[in-house]
Amino acid sequence: FGDMAVAVHPEDERYKKYIGKLVELPIVKRKIPIIADEYSDPEKGSGAVKITPAHDFNDFEVGLRNNLEFLNIFDKNANLNENVPKKYQGIHRFKAREKVIEYFESHDLLGSIIPIEHSVPHGDRSGVPVEPWLIDQWYVDAKKLAEPVIKIVKTKQTRFFPFKWEKTFFEWMENIKPWCVSRQLWWGHQIPAWYVLDRSQDSIEQNTPYVVARNEEDALIKANKQFGLNIKLVRDKDVLDTWFSSGLWPF
Repeated sequence: FGDMAVAVHPEDERYKKYIGKLVELPIVKRKIPIIADEYSDPEKGSGAVKITPAHDFNDFEVGLRNNLEFLNIFDKNANLNENVPKKYQGIHRFKAREKVIEYFESHDLLGSIIPIEHSVPHGDRSGVPVEPWLIDQWYVDAKKLAEPVIKIVKTKQTRFFPFKWEKTFFEWMENIKPWCVSRQLWWGHQIPAWYVLDRSQDSIEQNTPYVVARNEEDALIKANKQFGLNIKLVRDKDVLDTWFSSGLWPF
């Protein structure tokens, strides 16, 4: 239901003539493109792999590279949401997979089912397979934070003993990615962000503007300057992740 493309390796002679064409996704009847991406392994299976950008870590990167849509098909309980055909909405992920196979069998679309072993992350408390789920989170620009640290090491203000660890340091710092610092936990340092609502507004929507500030007083000053006086602030409920919080204890 969340597939947005079929990827083939750009050098795979079997599929070169199909790159750029569209195929119709069964059940949802959505037209999706055949794309060229080196993520597809010509030696694995058919050499063509479906891409679900919103629900797989590797597919997410493929989606970014190929400007694909990120379609979220789950709610927070891993039931299918309103982005799938009505017949399948509200069904749990495992039950939905059974129904997809039933549909394929009844419409003579199923080639074969081959058991394989592969690595799937499981929750350490629940023991169930973990599904990547696309939701809004707060990120820190780690690349910007790393710049002065790299400079200090390059100018020898800080040195590594033994020296070989300098190479590891630069590999970490120069290939650093944005850091997701928000967590949906009951306790922690609350994210210093406030949503700006009109006084008549009751709920936060997807595009509700926000301000980031040192405290609520500063947030109100910022928001008043930007949006006028007829507003109210609602603080984000997320808290900082434990690693980020631990860096605050010295203060």
